Amino acid sequence: MEKIIEPKNESSLRNLSTNDKTLLIGIGMFFWLGIGSFAYLFEITLKDIFFNLSISPNLTEIFGEMMNFLTYVLGVIYLIKVIQRGKIKLLKLFKISFLMLVIGQLLQFIEPMINDKLRSDNYFENSNQYYDFLKENPNYYWISIYLGISLYFIIGMIIYFKRK
Repeated sequence: MEKIIEPKNESSLRNLSTNDKTLLIGIGMFFWLGIGSFAYLFEITLKDIFFNLSISPNLTEIFGEMMNFLTYVLGVIYLIKVIQRGKIKLLKLFKISFLMLVIGQLLQFIEPMINDKLRSDNYFENSNQYYDFLKENPNYYWISIYLGISLYFIIGMIIYFKRK
């Protein structure tokens, strides 16, 4: 019979078997990679929409990066809430995390095919303007760096303060 973890007790990790501890590592790893898959998918989809709507390159970059950042933060908050609801089967959560990664990767593969059918006439012109803008304004790359560093700090703080 599969072990159930009760998140209310911090010392409950000591009572877990080696197999369950390994499942926890797998859950964290695959959930993080799955969130990353969806974060990238949402970011490129938003940028494609902005290219179709002729939104300025600086707004495209800022909103794309914010979409990525928010997806990670909201994903981790959601995982914590799922765990804190009560008893959870580790193997089921592991399978869901792995499946989330696979689905995210498949959707990243399919997205360009769908987007190809929805492109406006000025999509490629706007896309070129966006990448030219980034070449001319390399400081915008710092947005990604700062958000990445902030993301790790904020995720760490969320996990620390949401623990019970």
